Parts: sequence; C-alpha cells; structure tokens
Amino acid sequence: MTTTAMPIGFAAGATRLGLTPEQVTELVELRHAGECSRVHARMAGFVTTRLARAEAELAALYAAQAAAGGVVAAAGVTPIADSIPLAQQIARLQKALEELATESGPGACDGDCPCTRAARGTGGVYVFPTLNGLPAIATDGQPIVCTLDADGGDMAERLDEWRAILAQARGRRTIDGGVAVIFDHDIARTADLARLMASEYSCCSFGSYHLTIDGHGVRMEIRVPPEAHGAFAAVFGDDPGADLP
Repeated sequence: MTTTAMPIGFAAGATRLGLTPEQVTELVELRHAGECSRVHARMAGFVTTRLARAEAELAALYAAQAAAGGVVAAAGVTPIADSIPLAQQIARLQKALEELATESGPGACDGDCPCTRAARGTGGVYVFPTLNGLPAIATDGQPIVCTLDADGGDMAERLDEWRAILAQARGRRTIDGGVAVIFDHDIARTADLARLMASEYSCCSFGSYHLTIDGHGVRMEIRVPPEAHGAFAAVFGDDPGADLP
C-alpha cells in the first residue's frame, strides 16, 4: 500500500465509524506526521465518545418504538428501522475499540497498526451494553450479542415479518423476562412463526424461544436477559396487553 493510498483508506474508514470531518482531518494530519502513538490516543478518545453517544441514540430509538407499541404500531412510527444502521455502526465502533486496546509500536502508522485495523474493521457483532457495571452474560454463560444479519439474513426484512405476524395475534402479555403471544390455529402461520423464531435465535442466541400448540391456540413465548430488554420491547412493545390463558 502506498503512503498516498493508506491515508485515503484510513480516512474513509474513520468516516464510516461516524467520526466528524474535523476529527478525521485531525487523525489524518497526525498520521501524516508519522506518530502512531498520537493517532492511536486521539482515535481511541474519539471512538469512545462516539460509541457512548451512539448507544444513547439507539436506546432512545428503541424506547420510542416500544412506547408506540412495538413493530405493530401505526404506520409512520418507524424508529426501529432507523436503529438498524445505527446498531451496525455501533458494532463497527466496538470492533474498533477492541483493535485500539492493542498498544501502538514506535514510529509511524503502517498497514497493520491498531489505528489502521480500527479504521478498516467491519464489525458485524453488536455487544449489548452492560447494566450496573456487571458483565452482559446470558444464563448459559455466553456474551449477550446480536450477530445482526446472521446466516445471510436481513434485519429489515425480519422486522417486516414480525410486524405482519404479530398483527394477527389474538392476545399477548408480559411474562417474567419476556412476552407471551397467542394466535388462533393456522398451520401455515404456525410454520412461518417457527421459522421466524429460528431465524431470530440465529441472530440473538441469548434469548429463549418456545412455541406451544394446544387447546388454547398457538402460544409463543420469548424471554431475553435484562440487557436486551430495550431491543426486545421495541419489537413487542412495552405493555403488550391483556392476560392470556
């Protein structure tokens, strides 16, 4: 990689992280000066600040969608759609901070220094923020992460599917750690529901997904850890409603 091409690629990567033009310019100038340690320190500060702001923005979007009733809210209430690219950016920022946790070597930045790796990272796994300073760990001991577009899936398309199928529910209510939703018996819809729950598990394996078919109808139960409640409520709403059998 040439010395000209490297800053251009670095600047583009820093911009994808959501850093401001002024911050990107400063980093490129520091990089041109040939001091990786200074680039590293400033970049880590910029990324940490941007990550905190992005997480707050995401929480606000989730809260707005949840308050509106989840994905079955009236037409035009779409904050959760805006949350998808934001969650993807947060994943890139988290990956960048992971790279920046490595110490810089002496001299200038190169093609494999922490700064370069941070700028070119693609993310892909969104790690849910911790609560009360405690590690975000599911009951099975695994980190609470969302793989976003798992198995080649599409988050926006999956949200549309949830919107369509939840609109057909007969009732729903909050249960311990999650929600229960009941549907009338319908073989095709039950098959679609099972497939959708399996896709959701591929993305968010920290959750618990159960489907029961009995005389009361088809009952879906989903439970998630507290760290994921905001995203969960954005889909199903904060107050799902009446009691079920």
